[in-house]
Amino acid sequence: MRKKTDWMHFVLLGMVLLVFGWVVGCGGEEATPTPTKPGVVATPTPVTTPPPATGVRSATVTELINTAGNGLFDPTRIDEIGLQYGRMFQTSLMEETGKSGGITPGIAKSWEMSPDGKAWTFTIRDGVKAHNGEAINVDDVFGSLDSRFGAVAKVRIAAGELTSTTLTTAQGTQSVEKVDPDKVRITMKEPRPDLAYFLSSAGYGPYGFIIPMDYWNQVGKDGYEAKPVGVGPFKVVSFIPQQEIVFERFDDYYYQPKNGFPEDRRPKFTRLIQRIVPEAATRSAALQAGQADLIQANLFMLTDIEKAGGKVVYTEETNYLRFIFRDCWTPDMWCYKKEVRQALEYAIDKETLVQQLYGPKIAVVKGWAHVTPNAMGYLPGVTDPFPYDVKKAKELLAQAGFPEGKGLPVIKMYTFQADELPLVVELASAVASGWRKQLGLQIEVVVSDATSFGARSNARQLPGIIEFRPNEARYNGLGITRSQYFSPTSVSRVCDPVAPDCVEMAKLVGERMLQPADPATLFKNYQEVYTVLRDNSRNGSLFYVNTPWGLGPRVKDYKPWPLMSYTTAIWTLELK
Repeated sequence: MRKKTDWMHFVLLGMVLLVFGWVVGCGGEEATPTPTKPGVVATPTPVTTPPPATGVRSATVTELINTAGNGLFDPTRIDEIGLQYGRMFQTSLMEETGKSGGITPGIAKSWEMSPDGKAWTFTIRDGVKAHNGEAINVDDVFGSLDSRFGAVAKVRIAAGELTSTTLTTAQGTQSVEKVDPDKVRITMKEPRPDLAYFLSSAGYGPYGFIIPMDYWNQVGKDGYEAKPVGVGPFKVVSFIPQQEIVFERFDDYYYQPKNGFPEDRRPKFTRLIQRIVPEAATRSAALQAGQADLIQANLFMLTDIEKAGGKVVYTEETNYLRFIFRDCWTPDMWCYKKEVRQALEYAIDKETLVQQLYGPKIAVVKGWAHVTPNAMGYLPGVTDPFPYDVKKAKELLAQAGFPEGKGLPVIKMYTFQADELPLVVELASAVASGWRKQLGLQIEVVVSDATSFGARSNARQLPGIIEFRPNEARYNGLGITRSQYFSPTSVSRVCDPVAPDCVEMAKLVGERMLQPADPATLFKNYQEVYTVLRDNSRNGSLFYVNTPWGLGPRVKDYKPWPLMSYTTAIWTLELK
């Protein structure tokens, strides 16, 4: 059970009781069966630790995470949640730079985009080793990318083995080919100026992971799942599916100064044990008992972590509170007029809600949709939420022909509890209450679940509803912007590009974001596009979210990078 000594929990309960007269349950992270008995964390798996390298602590770090996704290791089939463990034993074609959100050479020492933005050529570095000693070369890169996006991918599509994002990219790929002894080229059917980012570790998936193809061809898909081999900072020693993975430091990980890199990205300790513990209270208790060193935390744990001698650090801008008007591009929809959509946003007292529910370290009222302050194209004061202004909201409703909300139907707002941000249902209820009081609207909050909501929404079965939930932040938002405004068949679209009200926005996205340009020009183009889309108010956000991590008493420091919701920059974790 969560302790109720946290002052913010008391504030939440008091506010909900006072404003709504009822309490919505605030459970959040119990989505997967707990692999151990309630309140118990398994003892560490016995391992034999080899002699540490110079400057490396001979120590085991235990990390507790809330989920392992689908638990697969094959980069073609692993889901995005699997990056929690995938990034430990794998690395991508290009690497992330850190706070800027940009990318830097990795396995690919250079890359080049064709003038039309469709073809990308990657030059592969020498000296990269896999965990089994194989030298990674152009054949491994070609085989890895071909299995996801090229000719081999077509076979895997027929077998239903591709994740949805991989499938979409594969369908948009013209070819994957080796063009020189050290070069691989991917040619897309349409311009993809973001492809290098998409295949890098700054992206939001495993799409650029490289595997040793000789080993893959030897053991096959099932053999790889039984004994995965990667090229990342840790190698897999053992694992129990959906329960635990034991990693060992890979001394020959290529990203280190002797190979010409500016820093050493090998971990400073010899072993890492990742355990899946869905229940937040159990993770917190384990940290306090000294059974864990690093845990995914949340709002309710912070006080107890610090009281137990631990420390809380934050990954900045991991998510944003997604606020979308679904399928509002035909004149018969109540949300067709821009003034109505803007009015609802102006009438949300975002700063007060943040203070009452989360506090300023968890939620920050900045950013528009996926465009947070560290994202490409963010423009302070422009790509930010609309300020709280009830008078303006009422004026906009009147301009749209709905004075005091008269004439509007019952508006349904769909939401659900989410691991990445607690109290979303309570937040939705508070927003709905404000609309009732300030604007006279009839609002119904529908509590759903992510799976069923996604299926119905993608099938266009929920026109005219408001979607209210967290979503992943990112540095380069081309992919999500294209799917929402440019593709007429995308299940994620919020404005059908062939609808009269959406044509100009689709044209702007195509001309400013999908055409090749130098980085400075592209950055300005993104700002121009986002300014227009934000003003149109078909989607947006109330705030962005910082994810807390609990550090145990043995941990001196950890500096996770922004815009990633999973464990990042593990080499920055230092023990006392």
